[in-house]
Amino acid sequence: MLEFQCNHVVKGIELAEHCLSLNPAHASACINLANMSLSLGCLEPAAELLNLSLKCTTEADAQKTLLQSLARICVLMNKQNDAVEIYQQGLRLFPDDPTATHMLVAVAETRVLEKPDERYVVELFDRFSSTL
Repeated sequence: MLEFQCNHVVKGIELAEHCLSLNPAHASACINLANMSLSLGCLEPAAELLNLSLKCTTEADAQKTLLQSLARICVLMNKQNDAVEIYQQGLRLFPDDPTATHMLVAVAETRVLEKPDERYVVELFDRFSSTL
C-alpha cells in the first residue's frame, strides 16, 4: 500500500496482488487492493475484493465496515437494489447499527427522512473525528 500511496501505482498493485496470490484468504490484502481500485475509480474490482474480504473476516467491526463500504460502492455503481440487500444483511448481523438503518432508508427511498437519527449523526462525527 505504501508504494501505491507514494505514487508507485503499478508497483503497489503488483505487491498487493502478490500478497493475495500467496494467501487468497488474507482480508487485509483484499482490503488494500480494494482501496487501490477505488482510488483508481475501478468500482467493480473493488466490490469483488470487498466481498472476498468479507468471507475471510470474522471480526464484527471489520464486517460492519466492509458491508457499509460495499453498499456505498453499489450505490456509486447505481446498483441500489444490491445496496439495499447489503444494508439489510448488515442489519441482520448488527440490528442496532445506526448507519445501516439510516442508509437503508435513504437508499431504499421508502420514506423521506426529516432528520437523521441522533445515533447516526454521533457515529458519523465520531468516525470523522477519528480520521483527523
